Amino acid sequence: MQHRVGSDARKNVLQLGSVTQIPRYEDRTIFDRCGLAGSHVVQYDDIMNMHREVIYSDRKRLVQGEDIQERVWEMVEREIEKIVDANMGDGKDLERFDDRIFEAYNGLVPMSEVTQDDIASFERDDLVDFLIEDAESGYDQVEARFGTEVMRRVERHVMLTVIDKLWVAHLTEMDELREGVGLQAYAQKDPLVVYKTQGYDFFQQLLASIQHDVVHT
Repeated sequence: MQHRVGSDARKNVLQLGSVTQIPRYEDRTIFDRCGLAGSHVVQYDDIMNMHREVIYSDRKRLVQGEDIQERVWEMVEREIEKIVDANMGDGKDLERFDDRIFEAYNGLVPMSEVTQDDIASFERDDLVDFLIEDAESGYDQVEARFGTEVMRRVERHVMLTVIDKLWVAHLTEMDELREGVGLQAYAQKDPLVVYKTQGYDFFQQLLASIQHDVVHT
C-alpha cells in the first residue's frame, strides 16, 4: 500500500480556507481607543482574512468529501520525523534518548510491536523509514478490519473536528493579539508589524497543532 509521499511533495499539509459556520470576531473598540482606526483596521482584517481563506478552503474540501488519506499519511510521516529528531541527539553534545522515542511512538501507534531495542539499532534516516513502515502496517490492519469507506469517513471526520476546535481557539488568540498590539506604539514599535509577525507565528503553530492532533486522535 503506497501511503508514502516524496520529500518534494511535502508542503504544508493544510493549505487552509471557506465555510461560514466558523465565527468571526469584529470588535474594533480597542482600535478606536488606540488610534488605529480607518485603513489600519482594513490591514488588520486583511491579515486575518488570509488565515480564513486557507482554513475555509481546506475545510470546504473536507465537507465535500475529498479523499485525504495521502494527506493524513504525510502528517504521520512529519510527526514521526519530529519524534525522532527531538530525541536523536547529534552524536556529540546532545544525547540520544531511545526510551523517549519509544514512548512517543507507542503513544502514536499503541498497537505497535516495535521495541526500544529495535529503535536503538537504527540511525536517524533508517529509523524514520522503519517507524513509518510499521505505522503503515498497523493502519492497514485497522483498515482491513473496518473497510476502506469507513476509514476515509473517519479521516475526514477527525480532521474536521480538529480544525474546527483549533480554529476557534486561533480566532480567540488573534483577537487578543489584535487588542493588545496598540500598546506596542508606546514602545515605538509599529503595531501592524507586530500583529503580522506574531500572527504568522500563531498561524504556523495552528498548522502544527492540527497535524499533531489529527495524527494522535
